[in-house]
Amino acid sequence: MVEQKALSAGMKLMVLSIFVSVIGLATGVVGLIADWPIAKGIGVCSGLLLVVVFWLSANVKDETLNRFLLGRRD
Repeated sequence: MVEQKALSAGMKLMVLSIFVSVIGLATGVVGLIADWPIAKGIGVCSGLLLVVVFWLSANVKDETLNRFLLGRRD
């Protein structure tokens, strides 16, 4: 059997922020097509959030990222 580990709070937060950002980007694109006035702001904020999440995860040391995402202190 394969052992399954529970998601830590950090990993849940990262997945949630990526999910919300992708939904926001889709809403922003649809809003721009439908000419909604607030769509540009939603798309820009969601895009910036995605950039920040991926930038932080790329620039953090592996040990720190593992501690945050997996809860490990190896």
